[in-house]
Amino acid sequence: MSKGFIYGFGPYLHFEENITEKLIRSLPQSSRYSTEIFRVLFDERMFIKALEKRKPSFVLGMGQHRRARKIRIERCAKNEMRNFPEKQKKQIRKGAEPKLFPSWKLPQLEGTTVTYNAGNYVCNYSMWIAGEWCEKRGIPYAFLHLPKSLDLREGRKYLKNAISTIPLPL
Repeated sequence: MSKGFIYGFGPYLHFEENITEKLIRSLPQSSRYSTEIFRVLFDERMFIKALEKRKPSFVLGMGQHRRARKIRIERCAKNEMRNFPEKQKKQIRKGAEPKLFPSWKLPQLEGTTVTYNAGNYVCNYSMWIAGEWCEKRGIPYAFLHLPKSLDLREGRKYLKNAISTIPLPL
């Protein structure tokens, strides 16, 4: 049985910590998924290498949202990226559709909200790259933005609920 894959990120810009790293480190070991904490880089090979290595049965990406008050279920990745400090936007994949929609519809519960704008920084970039990879293979994929002040117990509770919506392979 292949495992799912949950990823998040380490610190970035002026943030000394990232809630996704803290949440991943707080998760119990599981036979259902593996985890990874990525550096905050526009590096397609880094994401693809992790996916190819694991050959996951589902993928759940997570990023920190500095202004969010609720867990944001991201339902749309844009084919654009903006690097700092240049702040110039460019396409992730030239000639591709402008938007990519995750195949895994995460449950909307109390404390969550659905959004259609994952931004144009590395979270959106990873959502596009992983989403494109998963789409080609028919693998369920979703992305969450977490408030930087998220209570880890609430985060674990939501992840447990979300993962339970993925059917176990026979």
